Amino acid sequence: WMAILLPMRHPNVSAWATFLVVAYPVLEVLFSVIRRRKREGHHPGQPDKVHLHHLIHRRLVCQRWPHFNVRLKNGLTSPFCWLSAAFPATWAIVFAQNKVMLMLGVLLATLGYSLLYTRLTYFRWIKWIK
Repeated sequence: WMAILLPMRHPNVSAWATFLVVAYPVLEVLFSVIRRRKREGHHPGQPDKVHLHHLIHRRLVCQRWPHFNVRLKNGLTSPFCWLSAAFPATWAIVFAQNKVMLMLGVLLATLGYSLLYTRLTYFRWIKWIK
């Protein structure tokens, strides 16, 4: 709600900037709903284990550090997710007064999320290229 209220109460703060600050969780939810709607027999509100952080855990952390204990592997997943949240938030701070750059940041955050998700699910960067 703060991301919505802040630009409403302070017109000098761009809504694009606040969107970039919360881009990772918003994109995660949007992609999850779209993914679940495409899968037959899956309701968009039902949980699954195909979120980006699940894929990072299974495809990156568990593959690179298989000998680590479960708790450590779980903890090692977090820094990857922090980067996914930090890049768009940093972009929002750096370009806070430039609406065009903020819009470009939203586009890049969406593209980056999509490419990383595709890489972790299909083992290639672009789904339709084999």
